[in-house]
Amino acid sequence: YDNHGTQLSIGSFFYLLFTENKKTPFYTAKEYINFKINDGVSMLPLSSLAEQMITEISGMRSGKSYMMKALLCRLIEMMEDQNMYTTKAYYAKLSNEEEVLRKISYAYEHKSGIFSRSEIEKLTGYNSDYVERIVKKLTGKTLSELGRSFLLKKAALMLTETNMKIGTICEEVGYSNRNYFNKIFSDFYGVTPSEYRKQKLTL
Repeated sequence: YDNHGTQLSIGSFFYLLFTENKKTPFYTAKEYINFKINDGVSMLPLSSLAEQMITEISGMRSGKSYMMKALLCRLIEMMEDQNMYTTKAYYAKLSNEEEVLRKISYAYEHKSGIFSRSEIEKLTGYNSDYVERIVKKLTGKTLSELGRSFLLKKAALMLTETNMKIGTICEEVGYSNRNYFNKIFSDFYGVTPSEYRKQKLTL
């Protein structure tokens, strides 16, 4: 909605961008947006809005998340103003290496447990040593570290969004040894699974 309470057109730049992005599977493409401020336009409104966002996000006042959402909506409205900005979206396809990482990342999002070397080779069509080098280059992680990060994020989500017992969650993400799971979870998040759940539920 604009300042007058009128709903923005469904043909607007951001509406179309978000709609298309929702149709796009995880990490299959990169879409870049360039915003160029028009000649003679003052930067003051944008600077003022940015200062409000910085003040709000760095404070601890109640309703902060709602205020941030509102300010973000106002930022989008401002950037949609063709009198202020010229906008251009352009699309770049993934490189072969990025496509390999996309396949692995997507597969880990839908799997419980770590992939074997042979599974990695079947999934990507490349030698596992080569895949290991690609993953290290693009993420700074080894294959096993990358896989573990997906599994631990999945476990963290289950800890906060379900009432499942920790032992059950441990098994759901592919770990049979509860003590080992607790250790790698603590290494990754800095707290045990039970402490993580308590912290998130008290926020």
